Amino acid sequence: MSEIELDRLPFNRVVLAGRVYSPAEFMALPLSQRVRHLLKHEVTFLRGETHIRAAVALSALRLASVESRAPSGSRLRTSAAGSSSEPASRGPARGASTK
Repeated sequence: MSEIELDRLPFNRVVLAGRVYSPAEFMALPLSQRVRHLLKHEVTFLRGETHIRAAVALSALRLASVESRAPSGSRLRTSAAGSSSEPASRGPARGASTK
């Protein structure tokens, strides 16, 4: 995956300062503008008419971004909530107990 797959996100619309954006349009905004509005709680993420919590939407964006930068063929380990993006482990860490 070379770029973020926006159709896999849990939201399909973003409302910011009264204007509706697609996920692609929202991501095209300058980072400083997105962060400023997020910190002021001026952003609403929606899937249809259903509100998606900002934490869920941002976590999905972060995970999609990490996956898009992963080298081809690499695997990323994700938790059930999809919050971890650590490379998959190849076994116990050196010096770790296997009991």
